[in-house]
Amino acid sequence: MKLKRALTTLIVAIAILIFIIILGGFTSRALAIIQRPFLQLGTWVSTTTDSFRSQSSLIAENQDLQDKLEALAVFASELETLRDENSNLRLQLGYIKETELVSVTEAVTTGSITPASALITIDRGSDDGVAVGNAVIVEEGIVIGKITELRQKSATVRLLSDRNSTVATAIQNSDRTLGVVEGSGGSLLNFGYIPQNVEVSVNDLVITSGLEETVPNGLVIGMINNITSNETDPFQNAVIEPLVDYRYYTFVSVITGTTEL
Repeated sequence: MKLKRALTTLIVAIAILIFIIILGGFTSRALAIIQRPFLQLGTWVSTTTDSFRSQSSLIAENQDLQDKLEALAVFASELETLRDENSNLRLQLGYIKETELVSVTEAVTTGSITPASALITIDRGSDDGVAVGNAVIVEEGIVIGKITELRQKSATVRLLSDRNSTVATAIQNSDRTLGVVEGSGGSLLNFGYIPQNVEVSVNDLVITSGLEETVPNGLVIGMINNITSNETDPFQNAVIEPLVDYRYYTFVSVITGTTEL
């Protein structure tokens, strides 16, 4: 009897153990099934977060690079401007030294260049020996205008392109034709009243004639780029193209006289 009870107890224990083992395996599989979507979601979130961080980092790096490129472009532009100004000043000073002209070099402080008027202001005036009518040049003796208004420490320059601008000039042809160049309000100048019997050609150089007391002879105005002529008219007209663009100069020289020998 006792043996039977012990055997029964052993069988029940073994059954319980087997049930626990089976139940344990099922639970693990069930948990694995339940956990799988959460693990996949966690992996996706982690991957997406890393990707977002990577994209954000790339965007920040790209913006930083763009800022550096813009700063470099500004620096290059400023450097090019300084190089041009330096070249212009060297040419001015070299020309003035070779021709024994007297001048003062100054900075352009303000400017207004429109079809209606073309005026700039410079930071030298009567205290520096500047006078109304003085020629204003850049580079190697290229005239860009004349002094029209004068103050002690500053002056106004009317550029040759101004409609009210005039300068006594000569064409460097066989006859050295004299005349007056006038502004047109645009980028070109006009040389009128050239007699029909005078031979002028495109690319003839036009210079100052020296017939104005305050403007020396031989300063460069520009070159003829077009000639209009009508047999019924007593005169020809020439269009003069300046050799420089007046808008881009920040330093100019005012010719105040010549060196006394």
